[in-house]
Amino acid sequence: MKCIISITALITVFLAVNAQTINGVMITKKLNILTIENKLIALKYNLAEGTYTAFDKVGKIEAIAQAQSHINDFNSNEKGVVNSFKIETVIDKVGKGAAILVISKKKNNPDQLLKIKLFANQAFMVMQSGIKNTLQKSYIIKNFSPLADASIFKGLNVKENLKLLDGEGGAAETAIRNEPFLRSQNNLLLNFGQQSSKHSLITGGLTYQSFEKFASITDGRSREKELAELANGLPLMEYIDSGNPNFWSKTNYCNIDKIGKIFNISYAGGFSEAKSIIYDKNELIISLKNLNPDKTYTIGLTFGAYDSSITQSVHLIAEPVSKQILAPVKLPNLPAGEDAKLHFFLVTPEMMMNGMPKIQIKKESGSNAILNELVLFEGMVSKEKLANPIVAKTTTISASEEIKLNLFAEDPIGKLVDPGQTYLPEKDAFYLDFSTINPLKAAEKYAQNVKKAQNFNLNPYYFPTICLWYAMQPHYGGTDPKLRAINDTPGAVAEMQHVKSSGWLKYTTMGIRLVPDCYAQNNENGWWDDEHWQLHGSGDEQSQGGKGMELAQGHYRKPYETSKKWAQAVIDLGGLPFTYFQAGVRSKDYAEQYPHHMLHNKAYYIVDHQLDRFNENYGTYDFTDTGFVRHIQKVYKNLKDAGISGMMFDYPHTAWAPYGGMDDKYATTASHYRKVFELASSGLGEKSYVQERNLTRGSDVTMGTVESQRIWGDTDGINAEMVKRGGLRWYKNRVLFNYDMDAKSLTKALPNDSDDGIHKLLTMSYVTGSRLLIGQSFAILNAKQIFKLSRIFPFHQAPQSARPIDAFSSDYPRVYDFEITDKWHQLTFFNEDDNSPKTITVNLSGVPGFGGMGLINEKDYYIFDFWNNALIGEFKGNAIIKQTLRKGEARMMSVREKENYPQVLSTDRHLMQGYVELSEIKWQNDVLSGMADMVENEPIKIIIATNGRTPKKINSSTRTASFALLANGLMELTLTSPIKGKVQWRVQF
Repeated sequence: MKCIISITALITVFLAVNAQTINGVMITKKLNILTIENKLIALKYNLAEGTYTAFDKVGKIEAIAQAQSHINDFNSNEKGVVNSFKIETVIDKVGKGAAILVISKKKNNPDQLLKIKLFANQAFMVMQSGIKNTLQKSYIIKNFSPLADASIFKGLNVKENLKLLDGEGGAAETAIRNEPFLRSQNNLLLNFGQQSSKHSLITGGLTYQSFEKFASITDGRSREKELAELANGLPLMEYIDSGNPNFWSKTNYCNIDKIGKIFNISYAGGFSEAKSIIYDKNELIISLKNLNPDKTYTIGLTFGAYDSSITQSVHLIAEPVSKQILAPVKLPNLPAGEDAKLHFFLVTPEMMMNGMPKIQIKKESGSNAILNELVLFEGMVSKEKLANPIVAKTTTISASEEIKLNLFAEDPIGKLVDPGQTYLPEKDAFYLDFSTINPLKAAEKYAQNVKKAQNFNLNPYYFPTICLWYAMQPHYGGTDPKLRAINDTPGAVAEMQHVKSSGWLKYTTMGIRLVPDCYAQNNENGWWDDEHWQLHGSGDEQSQGGKGMELAQGHYRKPYETSKKWAQAVIDLGGLPFTYFQAGVRSKDYAEQYPHHMLHNKAYYIVDHQLDRFNENYGTYDFTDTGFVRHIQKVYKNLKDAGISGMMFDYPHTAWAPYGGMDDKYATTASHYRKVFELASSGLGEKSYVQERNLTRGSDVTMGTVESQRIWGDTDGINAEMVKRGGLRWYKNRVLFNYDMDAKSLTKALPNDSDDGIHKLLTMSYVTGSRLLIGQSFAILNAKQIFKLSRIFPFHQAPQSARPIDAFSSDYPRVYDFEITDKWHQLTFFNEDDNSPKTITVNLSGVPGFGGMGLINEKDYYIFDFWNNALIGEFKGNAIIKQTLRKGEARMMSVREKENYPQVLSTDRHLMQGYVELSEIKWQNDVLSGMADMVENEPIKIIIATNGRTPKKINSSTRTASFALLANGLMELTLTSPIKGKVQWRVQF
């Protein structure tokens, strides 16, 4: 990770006159209204009321109305608050401009600070929140919001054709929703309106250090009120949208004991709360707590599934009463249009005689046990409602109902601010843009500004990586022990020898990832040194990952028993060595020997059982402890000196420590977590590759410290949901994170009765991901499979990914456009159905994001298909292209504006059809020429449209060139070189 030194100049100036212009930003004050504006947008802060309104000046739209700010429970619009302001000059990585700093004072509270920055000729604003602690005691900030309870787009029908895209990261589900209700980590994107008058808004975190960021859109609907009405007005005790982890973190009466996984049923109709679920492959266990054992309660559970296969039952676990309270019932299929059902059950004093009972949701058939919502009332609903499930619909909200926007940051521990200190963090800022109309462009501009402000560059994974854990497992790597890899250092070297022998290195290098993953109480974690990697292994196949597993021989073995030896052997063979840490997983012997390196300085600090069952409910390492930091720095020095190129952090949730105990009293939960990755990134160096296997939180808080982020659980295949998840994060992909879809097994690609399966796997891994992990040994792959793999490598290194240009006009994004220039696009059609053909359409001159490419009506364009090696045709820019794709086919096509001279249309070398492997293409003096990046002794075929000209003479710097005339006015130029590298070619016409 390469960090760029940033210089920010903030010069405080007191307002002496009514108007002032700084760096193209004007600030004026009239009575109680303070205005900051540029040519595009304006913000008016009402100092008397503690609220502000923002405008799109070009569109003459009041985009934000009556926004307030808050720190903890101190709101800027409260009675008795006195607001004043200062003006500041801004020069930072985002640009030059000016800021207003609003100071809100309230008795017995620290001064609340709100800074709003505008930049010259830029249609977005940056916001910061903080305090000046004027109290005589320390103050802890646990949450803050620079924009709270704001109405948006006054006078417009925001619900008209509404689309909401979340900004979740990691393995959290990403989807576009059609209703005005969303709480998203990191950021969100809103689009609405008629085709001729669309509007967009994107907002979220700009920088990350000590807090996670959130953005939410809400309407006037109250789900709690709706459910209370269904329960005949009984007092509501608790409501949980089970698929939203924020609800589970703040429960008063219900705990989830059996921790499930979060998923959103994106294809379903109905309301958001029903579509967000928590699930487990066998059961979900919910404990009740803090109930009055003398009273009766009603608990309601909402069920709705993603298909029609799931049947489940509900059981009450109590002493002395344990019984089935819901016989096996088939769950409604939400994507098929069926409504979620709400089931009511009683919890009586008899059930609480010997302690609080538990609720078990048990899978009877299908893939998982599911819970959509949980609600608890005091009292008893009618016998009729106890006997029959209720359709769990929501109230219809009128078009005039206000839509509210909130931006906020939260942390379980919070930020400690000492008396007399000011805390206004540049590194925990927010971004808001309500003026960029096209949602694709708005999102891309947001990501680029985040990258500038966060101040980093990503190292691209231009090469594939083989994971030895996958390649060793029979389920993934195959059952033949002669062909499976071994997850130890001799196995790593042997695997690299397979790679070299295959001839792969003529295309690019290969990463080899060793996975030292002992699951015993005493393991490699914490130590992370050669001695303990020699001592511990993964265990046998039956006990892999299991409790009390038998330890096999160590991961480090002779003759490669040190990091230096095995890494250097892989490097000498032409590869890149990678390793693996279990982020906060404890090793019992380390904790006992170095208790002062642990959180709370205890070897056995007991934490809430919900938080970290992986560590048997004990605290983990303190990544702020100076002694532990010195130790970790030595760990990374050893790995860097050895030549380790990168690493994966597994189970990073174990380093998320909401129970506190850091030696650094100013650390937050988020900054402590981020520190794990900062130490790795700085320790391994700016050219290293650090990966976060974030499967639980969906947060971008590690941005700038990691190169890649996992977006899926363990797998060796590809599916439609995986493609969608990466595709809808196109604006962050290769810009803020390299998204990793986890392992892929080329021999298992589906459909398996044609080459379309492997073509789809490779194409969509490239288009919607940016790192490819291979889950099999190269010993298993044949020459054809390796050749096909080589068609997507090296990955391009530009910070850009293909746009899902039908994302806001279809049920699922199937059309992706990578715009190279205004004359050259790489267009991908994707049929997610492995069983049936599908017709896919694109409007060449239509609006990007709504099914179009934005090409010019009057121009002519060639479209050439890479995998099928065929000219699809020549089309006008206003054409609507329809292609019927075979089952499970992904079709990559080069779309090029027709010239009045010969031009390149495609090659057979790389999926991007010339973007990676060709350069310096030009037409001059009747000669078409260029450079080709050659593979040793492998011909490259370049398809050229002659456009009415006749080829006369060809040559290349290798002197091995030939051509053939094809149909439709095409020619095929073939080049061969005995050495790897660039060669020049020329065709005279």
